Amino acid sequence: MKTKKFNSFFCLLLAMGTASAVFTACSYDDLEPPLVVEPPLVGEPSLEGEPSLEGEPSLVEPTFWVEPGSIEATAAAASYLIVVMSNYTWTAMVSTDSEWCTLSNAIGTGGLMVNVATNTTTTTRSATVTVRSGKLSEQVTVTQAAGEVTLSVFPTAIPATANEETYSIAVASNGAWTATVSSVSEWCTISPATGTGNGTITVNVAKNGTISDRSATITVSSGSLPEQVITVTQTATLSSITAKVSTGGTTVDAVKASVWYYDAYKEFVIAEGRYENGGFTLNLLTPVPDKYLEPLFDEKLEGITVSDPKAKGVAFYEIAAYNGEYEVGEFRYGGGSGVNAVTCGFIYVDRDVQATGSFAEYSGDVITFNLSLKKGWNKMYETHPISMNNPFHIEISSTEPSGLKWFFDDWSSDYVSPTRVAKVGKPLFGGASALRRR
Repeated sequence: MKTKKFNSFFCLLLAMGTASAVFTACSYDDLEPPLVVEPPLVGEPSLEGEPSLEGEPSLVEPTFWVEPGSIEATAAAASYLIVVMSNYTWTAMVSTDSEWCTLSNAIGTGGLMVNVATNTTTTTRSATVTVRSGKLSEQVTVTQAAGEVTLSVFPTAIPATANEETYSIAVASNGAWTATVSSVSEWCTISPATGTGNGTITVNVAKNGTISDRSATITVSSGSLPEQVITVTQTATLSSITAKVSTGGTTVDAVKASVWYYDAYKEFVIAEGRYENGGFTLNLLTPVPDKYLEPLFDEKLEGITVSDPKAKGVAFYEIAAYNGEYEVGEFRYGGGSGVNAVTCGFIYVDRDVQATGSFAEYSGDVITFNLSLKKGWNKMYETHPISMNNPFHIEISSTEPSGLKWFFDDWSSDYVSPTRVAKVGKPLFGGASALRRR
């Protein structure tokens, strides 16, 4: 800036020309240079008079505010706006332990978007969003509501084999849950019985040594949510037959399952054992030698579809009861109601085979098949009318009807039941006339 001495000398020179004009225009104040306001500086704002650029004073006051100061988010996934007002560039970041909360447009000017994921937990959670502009900063607290408790299981049905096995149930939940087994199913146990969040229930199934299929119910619950029910259905093993049945006072000390070949009057024993403590166990012969097997189906049974026509087998329908050397009766598994009776047969087949359809005899009698047999011993159920008036209908199925039980018939020791007859050289299912004798 010029000194006052220089200004006086300058005025003297001007006086040589137009003195009156110079005296009017030249004053110390008028000769000061005008103040020039620079454009706003872009960069870090200055606080308390600190220079923002080297050698120049800051002439712009920083403007910075953030709204809102907090966000109450629902449990559902959503996006929320934070308005940032600043005359400087700003940046934003979210607390590092809050991966469920992310930012869009985290640097710049204007609006900032906060994105929250669905809260699948049952507790509230929070995150902190920090917005900075130079040395200024503001924080916004994001609080998300707890999610609803959820519960689902897979599978909802377990078809268990007759053997001792373990199975798994997957539990999907975000809360605490409990699992219970129906009290009458001591053969089926689970572990664990409680849990929190996703988990796996191990189902332990004991060997089914009976001739009947059995089922258990596993119930998984969580608070007031609908219960999840899993049904465990276990097939019966027929490597052995175990039964508890009263003889009604008749003395029985031994049991035997056998097939009679009438053409040679020869008996083939499949299993035998003791009758004691009100019941018996028979270990069935497995495999059955091929020489004792016969074709399952007559090729003339039109209307019957057989998956493997070459399948062979052998069957019996009752277990003979003995007192010493005398046969005093027989044990059978069956039942019935109304006009129909059900008899359970035990059949061995040399391969997997299925048979479906209906066959009508010339007499009008009808046989319907719905069989699905696995290689080895199987159960099959014959449903037939109690009255033997013609025509009649027999249904042969692999599905066990309800209400069946073991029962005992005593009879004269000199009687040989025709139900144990196997017709060597003829099909096991050769027509209604053969089945009707059982």
